[in-house]
Amino acid sequence: MQDLKEKEERLNMALEASSDGLWDWNVQTGEIYFSPRYYTMLGYEPYELPQTYETWTGLLHPDDRKTAEKTILDHIEKKSAPYEQEFRLKTRSGKWKWILGKGKVFSVDENGRPLRVVGTHTDISRLKAAVRQARETQKELKIRNQIAHIFLTTPGDDIYEKILALVLDMTQSRYGIFGFIDDAGEWVCPSLTKDIWENCQVPDKRIAFPHATWTGIWGQAMTDKTCRYINQRLHLPKGHMTIENTLDAPVVYQDQLVGNLLIGQKDTGYTDDDQRLMEMVADQIAPVLKTRLERDREQKERKLAEIRLQQVQKLEAIGSLAGGIAHDFNNILSAILGYAQLAMDRLPENSPAQADLEQIYKGGERAKDLVMQILAFSRQQKQNTVPIQISAIVKEVLKFLKSTLPSSIEIRQQIVPDTGIVMADPTWIHQILMNLCTNAAHAMDKTGGILTVKLFNMTLDPDMIAALPDLVPGKYLKLTVGDTGHGIPPDILPKIFDPYFTTKKRGKAPAGTCHGAAS
Repeated sequence: MQDLKEKEERLNMALEASSDGLWDWNVQTGEIYFSPRYYTMLGYEPYELPQTYETWTGLLHPDDRKTAEKTILDHIEKKSAPYEQEFRLKTRSGKWKWILGKGKVFSVDENGRPLRVVGTHTDISRLKAAVRQARETQKELKIRNQIAHIFLTTPGDDIYEKILALVLDMTQSRYGIFGFIDDAGEWVCPSLTKDIWENCQVPDKRIAFPHATWTGIWGQAMTDKTCRYINQRLHLPKGHMTIENTLDAPVVYQDQLVGNLLIGQKDTGYTDDDQRLMEMVADQIAPVLKTRLERDREQKERKLAEIRLQQVQKLEAIGSLAGGIAHDFNNILSAILGYAQLAMDRLPENSPAQADLEQIYKGGERAKDLVMQILAFSRQQKQNTVPIQISAIVKEVLKFLKSTLPSSIEIRQQIVPDTGIVMADPTWIHQILMNLCTNAAHAMDKTGGILTVKLFNMTLDPDMIAALPDLVPGKYLKLTVGDTGHGIPPDILPKIFDPYFTTKKRGKAPAGTCHGAAS
């Protein structure tokens, strides 16, 4: 008896040393013994729960219960190889621990039926976590490599489509949108799931979302620059397709929002694991996307600079030609005006030819003014800039237009009372406005319409003049001319500032050009 007691003590010490829990099940009576460690590894006091089969099944995770029971019962029934099974048990705190259960039938009756099954429980939570971490690390590394490959090998906006496809696949989501934040602070989405665009019946569908439209979970996520998910049906505008469960991952680089990934419609709902995975993806994308956006911006600015340089070179070439012609023409005009003046001086005051010579002289004077404009255009003559009130010139031009334009064209003016004084050439301002209004009127000569002229004050800050290198921040006057005509075709738009460019057909009086405005 003493030997048996010592053996039990040695067994208990060995089990305690190994951190395993012991269970001993009498299959015939249903009695089960759970060792103290069996309880304490789950956070319970020794023998706190009844020592019954139902205690074990009651602690099993719902997803593991059916498989775990079947495995041990199959072992007892078939007396197969030693029982071994992984499952989760609920701890006293309500969390779950991974357990490795092992056991074996140790005795049978005379008919070979199992009488006693003995086994152990081993806490393998740390091992499972390590294996899971290794798998996640391997998965993350694979995703990182895929993202890097996409950015390195994919041209243009196709990167957004491929990144979105990768994210949808790894999260098992059906819908998604991926885009960047542009210079105006709008969320521009070059890539979105085809179903969203085709099946949405919202009348104002868009792929660019101004900051004012950032609402709901995705608006909060982008505003707070934190990844969020919600597993419920979204409140969307009437006509929008139904979306349940969404996760939004802002792409943030050095505390600057540069992009955003919004995914949805995962059937099982999103979890913290999905959130961590999307945060990793967003962190991986952020520096590459930032670099890409800066490169695209630099390329755009360089292209605009090249266009401006070509325009300047074109104007310089035309200006040089025009200047040369103007000088030669001016010499001819000097002779015409000089001899016309001599002839008028020699003729009697009442001579019939006197009136004709005066008209010749006036025509020469108008030609002389034209030469001066050509020389100013070629930069060989300074503009006559003086302090003027542009509002007075605008009103004068509009007064003239009202008497010349057909009644089918309505003129509307919006001129603020206090526009102040500016330094400008009044002749040029007059000519520019006349040209713009004449062009607008020609666009409405068949259908009629509304010609609108606006003059108002505005202040330009450094951000607003980023695309206007010739200006500096400060107060300005803005003069605009608008019409309700047919507009300018896209193929014509790049040419509107070319000197002497016109769309008028041969035989018709050409509309005024915009070279004065361009200058």
